Amino acid sequence: MTWSANDLASKLTSGFYLSSIWRSSVPEESRRCGLFSCCPGIYHRKMGRRNTVKKVLMIVATIMLFSTITSAQELGIRWGDVSGGDVAIDAVFSLGKFTRTHADVSFGNGVGIDLIFDFLYKPLGGEALNWYAGVGAFTVSDDPFSLGAVGEVGLEYRFDFPISVSADWRPYFRIVEDTDFNAGGFGLNVRYVF
Repeated sequence: MTWSANDLASKLTSGFYLSSIWRSSVPEESRRCGLFSCCPGIYHRKMGRRNTVKKVLMIVATIMLFSTITSAQELGIRWGDVSGGDVAIDAVFSLGKFTRTHADVSFGNGVGIDLIFDFLYKPLGGEALNWYAGVGAFTVSDDPFSLGAVGEVGLEYRFDFPISVSADWRPYFRIVEDTDFNAGGFGLNVRYVF
């Protein structure tokens, strides 16, 4: 078969000639498994679409997660005795009418993370004053590493504007590296209510 220069150029640019060469170099089993197409260009376009779909799904999932987390939540600062220092970023995530998750991330003496499930969160007297109690875990990534259990009992006051102030007591029971008990974990929280 004889091809002119124009025929050869058009076949090369269309991928026909390259795909036939590629097809002959790929074993028959690989072509039948569905992972490859008859043309490497088509295969790469399919993989590109799959990657694009994965990226779009990850973005949508991240947006949905972020919107779920930020609905009716609180974010602020905690001063006092926390696992990794004296000041922490303080956040509250509502899990229902009377339960919530209380999280702190502190910097100073390493990075400390407290995650507490407040199984009781109820009004005390009026709507603005609430009390809460919970248990959870804490960790400090410092030298030495610390891991343990933490409890929490506190009072929270919500103002008419989107600010809440709370004071609580958090006793710590350290389990990993050293085993000890710290009953002096008092703190003051000021948070913005979303």
